[in-house]
Amino acid sequence: MKKLSSLIAVLLMATLVFACFTPQALAADSKVIGVSMSTFEVQFFQAEVDVIKEVAEANGFTIDLAICDLDANKQMTQIEDMINKGVAAVICCAQDASAIVASVEACKAADIPFIAMGKPPTDMTNVTAAILVDGIESAKVAADTIKDQADKLGYTEVKVMEIVGDLNDQNAVQRHEGFVKRAEELGFAIVASIPTEWNLDLCQQRFTDAITTDDDFNAVYCPSDFMLTSVISVLKENKMLVKNGEPGHIIIVTIDGDPYGMQQVMEGYNDATINTDAFDFGRLAAQAAVDLINGVELEDQIIWVPNVPLTRENIPELGETIWGGKYKLSGN
Repeated sequence: MKKLSSLIAVLLMATLVFACFTPQALAADSKVIGVSMSTFEVQFFQAEVDVIKEVAEANGFTIDLAICDLDANKQMTQIEDMINKGVAAVICCAQDASAIVASVEACKAADIPFIAMGKPPTDMTNVTAAILVDGIESAKVAADTIKDQADKLGYTEVKVMEIVGDLNDQNAVQRHEGFVKRAEELGFAIVASIPTEWNLDLCQQRFTDAITTDDDFNAVYCPSDFMLTSVISVLKENKMLVKNGEPGHIIIVTIDGDPYGMQQVMEGYNDATINTDAFDFGRLAAQAAVDLINGVELEDQIIWVPNVPLTRENIPELGETIWGGKYKLSGN
């Protein structure tokens, strides 16, 4: 009987010890925020992480950063490791919107807040918070900016080449559909919609082919500054790259507000870039994580990042308060 009592006591003690090391128990006292990024090759993502780290440290937390190198399976494994280590929250820029749902559910099971940043999972049920930009609104603002520029330049008709991203990416879908809808409302003629799959070489090739087919256009809508290098290159090769204010200028409006896009605005080739600021994404994600860890209830599941047109007039004033102003082309 004594042996049985001793055995039970040992088992109870082991159970209590094990309970102290479950993800839920570890997360309850953790001062670490897990940050899962799809890649670090994009400067926008680097800026997001820098601000996340800044906000976290200001609130007494550190970050556990993992980069999956565009591998969705690797990202799932990295987040599983974070859960097992008992991070207090996970901020995630998903590589694959469908695959990440399993990680969201794993965080939910471990009672760890999951904050989606930039790309919403296909199932938002168990996402604690999401920091998103309304791609349809971004595209609408871009179309309105093209119209404003056309009016200033005296263009009575807007004939636009539309660069299209990867339609497997919801952001690209929204930036395409939003632009097409607003362009129709504004009376634009879309000369061609050019699929690029977010690939610079494809953009270069297909934009060149589109110009060969029809070179009667006076505007270009580019849904990401990432693609702007190819757009500028093609226009230059075809002797169609003209600064704003000079005869023959082709209006260019982009989205993202990255350093290259801003540089081209200041040089007069890009008329505006619609800023969806990396600093806003990082700051809002980190603050949501800190608030959730501290038991603060968020007003909304989705927190929207604003769309702000950046032009030659306001870029000097905004300066380093926006990510593209602080992060130069050669780095920060």
